[in-house]
Amino acid sequence: MSSNKSGAEHRKTVDVVITTLGDERLLSALSVVVEKTVNLSNGKVYLLTEADASEKVIHFARSAGLIVLLVPKEWIGGKAKGRAIWWFAQNIADENRWYMFLDDDSYPLDNRFQYDVARYDKEGRLLGNCILVPRRGRALIPHLCDNLRCADDRFSLGLALNYLLGKPVFGMHGEGMLVRGDILKRYWKDITSIAEDAEFGISAGEGTKFFRSSTEISILSPHSIGDFWKQRRRWYLGLASILPKFPLLSRVLVSIRMVTWSLGSLGVLAWILVPFLFISGRSSSGFATIDLIILSCFLFSLSFFIVGARRTKTMPQAVVLFPIYSTIGALLPLYVLLTLNRGRGFEVIDK
Repeated sequence: MSSNKSGAEHRKTVDVVITTLGDERLLSALSVVVEKTVNLSNGKVYLLTEADASEKVIHFARSAGLIVLLVPKEWIGGKAKGRAIWWFAQNIADENRWYMFLDDDSYPLDNRFQYDVARYDKEGRLLGNCILVPRRGRALIPHLCDNLRCADDRFSLGLALNYLLGKPVFGMHGEGMLVRGDILKRYWKDITSIAEDAEFGISAGEGTKFFRSSTEISILSPHSIGDFWKQRRRWYLGLASILPKFPLLSRVLVSIRMVTWSLGSLGVLAWILVPFLFISGRSSSGFATIDLIILSCFLFSLSFFIVGARRTKTMPQAVVLFPIYSTIGALLPLYVLLTLNRGRGFEVIDK
């Protein structure tokens, strides 16, 4: 998808920072990101990685024309990607320049963010997110699960950031994060959780307003259900660890969201029970009323998945397989509880 902006409109130079742990297993996905990003960038493109990153990753990035930044081993602070961005913020970032942050499996589908940044910079909105659009990995089910992220960005994120509060009351995501250097330097400090993007949003929300860019960011869906659970497990544990730092409104909304993520299996049960209750003549019972409420939540959730599926062109699979992938998502809290003994570290998934 290309930009639909005219050449006469003003755009801002935006440097792109691709963050990666430098694992050789991620080189295939990273090569796609670099190719797509370099073609759209109108500024510098950095690869931000660890000092002990794979030599193959470093060589590839340099040969592609990227500026490779190696985070010193002695740098103390933060975890995984959060540690690298903290170092970048305090040692490299220019207060007057804009930056877009990408993961090593995500890339922009257009350059509208450069025009959006020019507009919102004038309005004093100095931190933003783009719209996530999942692309399929090797497995269909995790890709269908990711459709929710696309719809969520279009509605919840856009409504909250652009039209209501100008604050990330539903949290933020690191893919396609847009920020001016002075805000990055001022607020990316003491970011220590594995949900570093959300934690940064909470902190920066005290000093600047947010926006949602119209640019779409292609993200790679997990290649397996196991990787899907590992990824979501990190999000659950990260959000749970920083939830007390949220303002009251965000605490309530994020808690509700985490609970509703887990209602898919109840919805599937409702889908089975409602016809049975009507056929058996017990539709007026208290159980039927409760079941109808659950089913309503279920259908609301399905509608969000359908919105995402229309963009990712995964209809009718999104409808037919909804009982399966929604149940897989609903089992996530149980998976988190059963794997607490693994600790709360960052797990690299296959890309």
